[in-house]
Amino acid sequence: MNKQSTYLLDNPSDALKPSEMPKLLFMAGLASTITYALTKISLENIAKISSIIFIVLGVWASLYYTKKRFLRFAYQLLVLSIIVQILSWLFSKATHPELALDAPDIEYLSRLFIIIPIAWWLAGKTRNVLLLWLAASIGIVTAPWLRGDGVEEILLGLQGTRVDFNISNAQHPSLFFGTLLLGLLTLHKRFWSSKKYFYIPVIAWVALVIFSLIIVVITQTRSNWLALAVTAAFAVIAIFIKAIKQRAHKLFFSFLIIFAVLVASLHLTFRDILSNRVSAESEVVELLLNGNIEEIPYTSIGIRIHSWRAGLEAFLEKPLLGWGPNGKTLAIQESSKIPQYIKDDYGHLHNTYLEILVNFGIIGFAIFSIFIGWVVKSLIMAKKTKKMPEDIFLFSILALIFWSITNIFESYLMFWTGVFLFNIVLGGALTYIHSESKEKAAAYHHG
Repeated sequence: MNKQSTYLLDNPSDALKPSEMPKLLFMAGLASTITYALTKISLENIAKISSIIFIVLGVWASLYYTKKRFLRFAYQLLVLSIIVQILSWLFSKATHPELALDAPDIEYLSRLFIIIPIAWWLAGKTRNVLLLWLAASIGIVTAPWLRGDGVEEILLGLQGTRVDFNISNAQHPSLFFGTLLLGLLTLHKRFWSSKKYFYIPVIAWVALVIFSLIIVVITQTRSNWLALAVTAAFAVIAIFIKAIKQRAHKLFFSFLIIFAVLVASLHLTFRDILSNRVSAESEVVELLLNGNIEEIPYTSIGIRIHSWRAGLEAFLEKPLLGWGPNGKTLAIQESSKIPQYIKDDYGHLHNTYLEILVNFGIIGFAIFSIFIGWVVKSLIMAKKTKKMPEDIFLFSILALIFWSITNIFESYLMFWTGVFLFNIVLGGALTYIHSESKEKAAAYHHG
């Protein structure tokens, strides 16, 4: 491993050794992390207390027990992100005091770094990762009942009504269940490999896959459908490459047939909902392709087009450090081209990347991009050193692709939903840089 790679990964020899930590401290950190994953969606008060415990203890422990060497690159990025967010606010306060917030808000970029204490408390153990993801999955699956109207709302969705289960709006449960679906499909061998009571986990897996598909369909979020389709294409390519290397052609074609049957069944079962939603704004798409932006109405797609234009104009005015943490709102409110009734209802740009540029400029976006790159590089190195099981690596990468595409069409980084999924999925995957010994990387290894 070259010097740069060692720096970016922060040499695993400096990483967590669970035996060096007091057992009570470790159990408190792990328990609060799992509790957070379980309760964040529907039991916010419990999740808030749990998050304070695992974040504060996790940051302190990860520094103290490694003599301040562990993950130094990530912590430096965290400090830089805080500095940039404060500087952005200061410049906004100096140049446009009437538009700036009364105090700086350093939460926007900093929340992504919660993956560091999450990864710490999981201690590089697959059983802890699976426990975290199981807890989050339970929170997702129960949300339609704990937050929404349960069966009644699901039945409305099956009749063509777009439902959201009282989770912000329909895009957010779609994001949850789309991620859950990816996890179920990529981690399927963990359900199928059980030797005792084999039928129970298999039945549970089939039921959860069907339920997740139903929710993804009835929440009627076209951007997430597109993101899932693109992510599926990446998965097919990855499986094809692996099949070529292992000369497992029959396995690949079997997978392809099953995938085709699944897609065909989905289309036949929900043909009306899918076709109606996809074709709902064909005229808007035609206007966009013809370059007639001024004529685009303020529909779902239209609002995005107009808000993106307003955001781009705001970014070009202050490209270096942006407009401060409320730049996204200012871009909408100060635009002379957006009608007042839209300004009254929307305060974000429907694009995470554009929002970062508008809020914190090129410098803020650079920090965000470097951090994502560091995470991906860390995952790849953990996979290469066979510390991370193949299926967990595949799920984390596919989930990141899905999350990244959906953020083109919605500002999920502004909402707790997108931040929660990012931290739970990638915090679980990142923990393998803490592995004390190489874990067998078979797809169905249980740690």
